[in-house]
Amino acid sequence: MRWDLVRPAALGDPDVVYVRSDLPGGVVTFVYGPPSSPRALVSQFEGGLEYVEKTVGPGTRVDAVRVGRERGFWIFGRPHIVRFADRNGGFREDRVRLAGDVLLWQRGPVTVRLEADVSRRRALAVARSLEPVG
Repeated sequence: MRWDLVRPAALGDPDVVYVRSDLPGGVVTFVYGPPSSPRALVSQFEGGLEYVEKTVGPGTRVDAVRVGRERGFWIFGRPHIVRFADRNGGFREDRVRLAGDVLLWQRGPVTVRLEADVSRRRALAVARSLEPVG
C-alpha cells in the first residue's frame, strides 16, 4: 500500500485481514469477529469523498459528520449503495456488507469505511481511536 495503514484501537486486533487489488491502489479490510458473521469491518482505500452519491430507498439517511478535522458521512437506516471516486478519478460502487450502518471519512488521500451495527456516537468514537499498524 502507498499509505500508512491504521486500525481502530477501540476494536483491538482484527480477526482477519483481506487485501484486494480490484481498486486502483488496493483495498485493505480488517474483519472483527468470524468471517462468516463479523461484527465490524474497517476498510481503507485511496480515493476521495469529493464525490459521494448514495443510492438508497426509503428509510435510509446520510448525515455529514466530522472525525476530528476530517469530513465524512454517517449512512444509516436501510441497506444502501455508495458510489465514490477512486484515486484515478474513476467511479466505483460499494454495497453494504453487514446489516449495519456505515461511517465513511477521509484521512488524507485515503477513505476509511467502518461498517458495524453500532450507534453513530460509537462509530465516531471508534473512528477517533485510529492508530498506526505496526
